[in-house]
Amino acid sequence: MEQPSLTDWREAYDERLRADWGWLTVTGLHWIDEGSHSLGSAADADLRLNKGAPAHAANLIREGNAVRLEIIEPGAITKNGQPAVSEQLVFDGTQGERYELGEQSFLVVRRGDRVGVRTWDNASQQRRQFNGPDWYPEDPAMRAEATFSPWPEPRVIPYLNALGEEKEGTAHGEWRFSLNGQQLSLLSFSDPEQEQFFVFRDATSGDTTYGAGRFLRTGKPVNGRVLIDFNRAYNPPCAFTPHATCPLAPRENQLPLAITAGERNYRP
Repeated sequence: MEQPSLTDWREAYDERLRADWGWLTVTGLHWIDEGSHSLGSAADADLRLNKGAPAHAANLIREGNAVRLEIIEPGAITKNGQPAVSEQLVFDGTQGERYELGEQSFLVVRRGDRVGVRTWDNASQQRRQFNGPDWYPEDPAMRAEATFSPWPEPRVIPYLNALGEEKEGTAHGEWRFSLNGQQLSLLSFSDPEQEQFFVFRDATSGDTTYGAGRFLRTGKPVNGRVLIDFNRAYNPPCAFTPHATCPLAPRENQLPLAITAGERNYRP
């Protein structure tokens, strides 16, 4: 499938950032231990919501990696547009379903043996004051065709996430390309026959671009080749909120040159 124009792609990215429950509306990520945790806007609530939510709306009860919702104020919380009921939470992989309280919402996430409650507020000040992403001007020289070079056997590659936790991904080879006269390569944990997702750092990281690195996606490979367009490099969620758990670039994806293309640092 042909990718949208750079202008259309950037406009769609901007819309996603500004959307309801987007990263500009995240207000917290609360890691919880075993036991019961109250949720509401009261000063004594364990999981604090903003004004407008009930003082004590519910309890979240953790038992191992299982979590149960206990409704305190009936009708205050909805799920899929219907009044929520006390129930055991259902997870899709590492994430539970979203529960809403007017302009606010929450859901439970699992990261290994950690369980957390992430909260949102669509009326957040950050969302209201957002002026849009800051982009480098488009530069055709920052596009390159990359060729997949498979390894004899897949390799397990270590990396860190934004919490400092050690993670691992499996790579099947490297994507080799030339940029500014330099021979470079990037690793991806994606299926080599599908769209690729890269996490990379470069000489601009921590200066004009986000220090932890940026993300980049490609189209589906054709004959083992993809177009790497750094004009579409974008900031990870952790550039907009401290309550994200983004993957950081593996050592192999730290490029030795300045990628002066794509999204610059976010400055609130």
